[in-house]
Amino acid sequence: MLSIQFIIKRLIDLIIAVLLFVPAMLFSIAVGILIKIDSRGPIIFKQKRLGRNNQAFSMYKFRTMHQNAAQKRTDLQSQNEANGFLFKMRFDPRETAFGRRLRNTGLDELPQLLNVLKGEMSLVGPRPLPEEDVKLEELKRNPELYHQWQIRKSVRPGITGLWQMSSDNHSFSEMLRIDEYYVEKYSIWKDAKIITGTLARLLRIFSLRSFKQNKIASDEDSS
Repeated sequence: MLSIQFIIKRLIDLIIAVLLFVPAMLFSIAVGILIKIDSRGPIIFKQKRLGRNNQAFSMYKFRTMHQNAAQKRTDLQSQNEANGFLFKMRFDPRETAFGRRLRNTGLDELPQLLNVLKGEMSLVGPRPLPEEDVKLEELKRNPELYHQWQIRKSVRPGITGLWQMSSDNHSFSEMLRIDEYYVEKYSIWKDAKIITGTLARLLRIFSLRSFKQNKIASDEDSS
C-alpha cells in the first residue's frame, strides 16, 4: 500500500468514525443496559490484540460472554472448529443469551470505533488476533505463511474486512491468503465495497429477524 493511500484511508476512517460516534454512543447505552440485565460483568470487554507491525493494543468489544470465558477456553479446545491460531465455535457455551444475539449481528464490534479514533485500527482491514494466540516463532518455521503474516501486519487491522466478508472458511492459511490479497491489491473502492457489503449483511440479518418475528406474531393471531 502506498503512503498516499495510507493517508487517504486514515482520513476516511476519521471522518466516518467521528460521524458515527454520537449515534454509536446512544446505541451503546441501550446495549449496555441489556448486557447488565442479561449477566454479571462489565459492559465492555477489553483484550490484547496484535495490530500493525505486531504492536499489541487493547481492543474493545461489547461483552458477549460470561465472566472468566478466557479461562474456560482451554476446556473447549477439543471442540474448536477452526485451525491454526484461530478459535471458533458455532455454539459457544460461554456466550450469554443476549450476547449470542448481539454477536450474530456483528454489532458487538461497535466499540472498536474508539480504536479507530485512537489510530489503532481501521474500519476495513485484516482481523486482529489475540496476542496470546499468536506464536510468531511457530509461524517463522513456515516461510510462506510468515511472509503472508508480515504483509497483513503492514496495515492497521480492521473492524470488518475482505476475509470476514468473503468466506465462512475458518482456515488460518485461507485467512492469510485473503488478507495478503487485500493488502497487495488495495484500493479505496475495495474498502467502499467491503463497507457496503457489511452494511448489506446487517440489513439482511435484521430483515430476516423482523420477518421471523412477524411470522410468529401472525401464527399466534391465527391460532
